[in-house]
Amino acid sequence: MKATVVEKNKDNVVLLREDGVFVRQRYPQKDLKIGEVLVMKEVREPRKRLKLGLVFSILFAIILGLSAYAYYTPAYYVSVDVNPGIVMEVNMFERVIGVDGVNTEADEVLVGLSLQNMKVDDAALLMVEKIHAKGYLEEEANQIMIATATRNQAAGEKLAEKIRVRVQEQINEEGILAQLRSETVGYELVQAAKAIEGMTPGKYNLLVNILDIDPADVDDYANVSIKDLMRPNDVPGNGQTSNDDAKPDDTGSNNDDNDQKPSDTGSDNANNNQADSGNNGGRSQ
Repeated sequence: MKATVVEKNKDNVVLLREDGVFVRQRYPQKDLKIGEVLVMKEVREPRKRLKLGLVFSILFAIILGLSAYAYYTPAYYVSVDVNPGIVMEVNMFERVIGVDGVNTEADEVLVGLSLQNMKVDDAALLMVEKIHAKGYLEEEANQIMIATATRNQAAGEKLAEKIRVRVQEQINEEGILAQLRSETVGYELVQAAKAIEGMTPGKYNLLVNILDIDPADVDDYANVSIKDLMRPNDVPGNGQTSNDDAKPDDTGSNNDDNDQKPSDTGSDNANNNQADSGNNGGRSQ
């Protein structure tokens, strides 16, 4: 390694190495000049310093590894449903680390959207904007459902409210004809929804826990839009009146008609009795 003489005295010189480090060492030669460039041997670092550097390197690697693990580990699952159903994996920093479209409509919505590492509330706004642009929110009585699933209920509710406020502002500002439904759902519903093609945690919760659909029948509703699911007359268990439900009223009406018949019969019998009495009376006379 080369070094430049920057200072000298009777027994020592101060050298500036090419790596920018100043070193002082004994150099008995008397003819050295300031500014002279020397070629010096590599100086071994003390073992203690090497060990300390190794410890810091290991600690840094551990911290870096833990940070990477925390960043790429899902802490929340946020689903957005209209008919396109989209599920976002979100880390503890509320950043999107994964996006999954559960149906064909969702895949079309996600084309051209770069949501990776974006704040989840900003990502939700982009999704709603793209869903609107695709024409899914042009009719009245549309429904947008956003569900947040996490093991920490309090944190989930806080994030769900944060997303709800942002999306509701967007709906109001852009005049979108849709009602927003935002809720926190159980973390166990994430795995239940993954087992069914076309299902999100939010829709699964709506079907099973709100509309009282049997879990065994949930897959029959995977392709039904949230708007249609929320119509009272479309989903069994949600106020639907079926033909069978109407039968008791028809039977009641028939019974009412039948109830009148005995009185008519009674009247006829009374008339017949009067006629018989009259005839008998005539005979006795």
